Amino acid sequence: MHVKELPEKIINSIKVSKVLHIIASRLNFISDDRAYINHFNKAIGPQVYHQHLDENFICCAFCIHLQKSSCHEYCFSCGKNIYDQCSTLLPGTFSFIGSHFDALENHNAPWIFKTPCTAFERLSEKKYYRNFNSYAQSITVANYEALEGIFTGISRGKSPCHICASVNIDIYNNCVKGEKNSENEYCSEIIEQIADKYKAIIGMVKYVE
Repeated sequence: MHVKELPEKIINSIKVSKVLHIIASRLNFISDDRAYINHFNKAIGPQVYHQHLDENFICCAFCIHLQKSSCHEYCFSCGKNIYDQCSTLLPGTFSFIGSHFDALENHNAPWIFKTPCTAFERLSEKKYYRNFNSYAQSITVANYEALEGIFTGISRGKSPCHICASVNIDIYNNCVKGEKNSENEYCSEIIEQIADKYKAIIGMVKYVE
């Protein structure tokens, strides 16, 4: 090996090292999401499911007749045609994508806040979160975080302020003024505040105790 070959090899080695560092960084980011999904599937999800069973809680978002709609991206429609409009599953989850209409302005509540009909059939435990799973891991994480926030009053260890803010900024601002938005405290008001904005029956959505 000639001495003049060393600089080029060193440069190439540095380039490879940078590429590996970028890949490693991305893998760490992905693994964080995957770790959360695994935690939801093993702990949070089963907890919410069994609480729903214990309270005989019913919700369109967990109905076997809810199906993916083709009219809007990330929308679902009622297979029983009880509701003729499609809608998103959760409030505010996809506002960053810009692919859906504003639910409040269109008086269209997310499925989790619609009043269920007598045709409701609960998804089985293994398929309970079927509608919330996506090929895009980021969408699945966003859905799971929203579910955790709505049903437990906390999301990844923080108050689910992002959900209230995405539904209506006034909810968030009023909460800030009232000094109720401590990041690491359980929020006992999210359901009441959001349900009111969607003109929903508050009792239809409950917390896991």
